[in-house]
Amino acid sequence: MKIIFNNRVLDENDRCISPLCSGFNFGEGFFTTIKVIENNILHLNYHLERIEMSIIFFNFNLPKLNFENLIKTVLRENNLNSARVKIVIFKDLERVSFLISTTKLPYKSMVHELQVSKKIRGNDPIYNYKSLNYYNNLQNSNTIFKDHKERLLETGIANIFLINGESILTPPATLPLLPGVIRTHLLSLKNIGGYTIFEKEIYTEDLKSCDGFFITNSIRGIEVVSRIDSLRIPTDRVKNIQGLLKL
Repeated sequence: MKIIFNNRVLDENDRCISPLCSGFNFGEGFFTTIKVIENNILHLNYHLERIEMSIIFFNFNLPKLNFENLIKTVLRENNLNSARVKIVIFKDLERVSFLISTTKLPYKSMVHELQVSKKIRGNDPIYNYKSLNYYNNLQNSNTIFKDHKERLLETGIANIFLINGESILTPPATLPLLPGVIRTHLLSLKNIGGYTIFEKEIYTEDLKSCDGFFITNSIRGIEVVSRIDSLRIPTDRVKNIQGLLKL
């Protein structure tokens, strides 16, 4: 596989990152993952906004880059027209570096069974960014985090949405969570198939009476949740919404 490291096309086995750099040693950096279908880079503007906000948060000095052209280059170098493209920006030894790589897309949607974490998440602003300290997120891909007020936040790798009557609710971005690209896109629509979609706090008690529950991320789009802990969650409405949107 070919990668791009600081504007250079390299083989994935080429040494390019110093083992002494702060990004590798301390996770000083962030990433975003972009879905490309038939050379169409989905939601690129939202990803670029996330990159800009993250650069400010991490106080990185990175020159303006044409990420659209860089993505097209790495796809061409790997003879791909559909892929998952990952952009990593991190503190190197004497500069801020970036690396762009590709992997295959998951081939089918999944139905998820989740559990609510018994641990309480704090209010650290790092949760609003996709930092390189991501191992805990991967270990909790099927776990819904909550705060000290029993407000549900997100899973380790996805935003959450609850259907209540004719409304679709998602936790506010003011809470300690990552406001993902698909979440941003859905909120911009304001209405999906007759459902009004907006931000509102979701409490653990709300799960008992919900009419549906789904999760989103930039690669898998919308995915159905059929169970949370011991609660069976209706799935028909979410499946209908899936059919309306191509994400």
